Amino acid sequence: MFWGPGVWLRSLWLRRLRSRLLATAVACAAIFGCRSASEVDEVTVHEPTTGRAYRILAQRSEAGGQGDPAPAEARPVLLVLHPYAYPAEELVNAYRLRERAVRGRGWLVVVPEGERDREGKQFWNASAACCGAEPGGPDDVSFLHAVLDDVARRRRVDTTRVFVLGVSNGGFLAHRFACDASERVRAIVSIAAAGPGPEDPPCRPARPVSLLHVHGVLDETIRFAGGTARGARYPAVEDSVAPWLRSPGGALSRRRGALRWFGPKVEIETHHFPTHRVEVWTVPEGDHALSALRHAVPRLLDFLEAAPSG
Repeated sequence: MFWGPGVWLRSLWLRRLRSRLLATAVACAAIFGCRSASEVDEVTVHEPTTGRAYRILAQRSEAGGQGDPAPAEARPVLLVLHPYAYPAEELVNAYRLRERAVRGRGWLVVVPEGERDREGKQFWNASAACCGAEPGGPDDVSFLHAVLDDVARRRRVDTTRVFVLGVSNGGFLAHRFACDASERVRAIVSIAAAGPGPEDPPCRPARPVSLLHVHGVLDETIRFAGGTARGARYPAVEDSVAPWLRSPGGALSRRRGALRWFGPKVEIETHHFPTHRVEVWTVPEGDHALSALRHAVPRLLDFLEAAPSG
């Protein structure tokens, strides 16, 4: 077979590219101890008081029942709360939490599962406006308490570093859990969601919690300026973060720019307190999906990791 010059050059370029990628991988493994996703162990367990399932993702050396030694130190916990009708596994994959949180930071990633509504879609009973449940639905705040208790029985947990990351319906529950269980939570990230509305119990945290709230101005599902869903009201972004701004001694800073790898412009407003930090990312061109946010997940995790102890 005769290869023309273009084909030959392309073949040579591909061979060189493969060689460089292999060399990079070898160097990474030798210098930084890079690990594959297969070194993350996952176990599905059922919380004993409710029988509801959740998963624990951990570094392999920390997985119980595998014959590996226990970790030398207690690990932070990241609770990951999925959106309405969206599989939790897809959120873990989209945000690459195995690589970024488990392998990269040594965290325990805990992935609870919402109950199913009459349409068979998973939901969190987080507020009157969102989502899926009728009055008298599951007590998901108590469920998260029970999950954290169960994780602590199975793993060595740093109870001073419990974080929550929630998206949409999961973001509503992140707000609710921070309001009701502030003694257990150090920091939360809430994406495309809102805090408690006027039909919900008011947010009266016992202690400060750091909050990063991310919202798109063009969000038609959960509106930036607040709105109504399922016959109940949910607050605007400004009102959602207000409970966390009532502490004394705050200092405000604002800036506008592009986060690395994020793409869209974002306005960042940060309130620094001696006990905690509140940050709002406003995405002027962002909708409810905020799909580009997956590239900024390391920055979200940085916020959680750097949160003051309160």
